[in-house]
Amino acid sequence: MSTSSSSSLVSVVVPTYNRGDCIERTIDSALGQTHQNLEILVVDDGSADDTRQRIELRYGADGRVRYFYQENRGCQQLATRGCRRCAVISSRCLIRMMFGCRGSSSCSWRALT
Repeated sequence: MSTSSSSSLVSVVVPTYNRGDCIERTIDSALGQTHQNLEILVVDDGSADDTRQRIELRYGADGRVRYFYQENRGCQQLATRGCRRCAVISSRCLIRMMFGCRGSSSCSWRALT
């Protein structure tokens, strides 16, 4: 059975930490893409702001958006957890840093193969 690339599930991993002010815009951007078969995995690295509440209120009924909270462990743990939560793990899990620890010398975001 052949599977069309247009029906393939795409997992979007959104790492976050205290970014309640822009998390909805980020998720809406991912949901607004032309490819409809997707899941949005928000991995929260211990936010103390209203990130969780905003996600639950706006996307609680949308099965495409899943929220995962962890105690603050840093960027690398966030990336690893995000890839492990993908419904389908491809041979290459690419995480693009949208916000968070940009510029941190302890954080090296890259394609995980």
